[in-house]
Amino acid sequence: MSIFQKSNKTIIIALVAFGFYAIGQGSFQDAGLVVFTLSLTIWAWEEIRRGDGWFHRSMGVGALAALGIVLFIIISKL
Repeated sequence: MSIFQKSNKTIIIALVAFGFYAIGQGSFQDAGLVVFTLSLTIWAWEEIRRGDGWFHRSMGVGALAALGIVLFIIISKL
């Protein structure tokens, strides 16, 4: 089992970016949110396409669906 495979690097970047979002302010916080969203989207897509089994693929689908719902809610409030 490999810890630092390609999909795990993107999820680590997403988690670090979320940390920046959580503790940041202003444009630093906005940048953290953008990097989090993009890296989580890439991670989810990679899991859907190249996941080891049904569990990994379903995690990718769930994460992508959750991101879509959250982005829909955010856009609808603008």
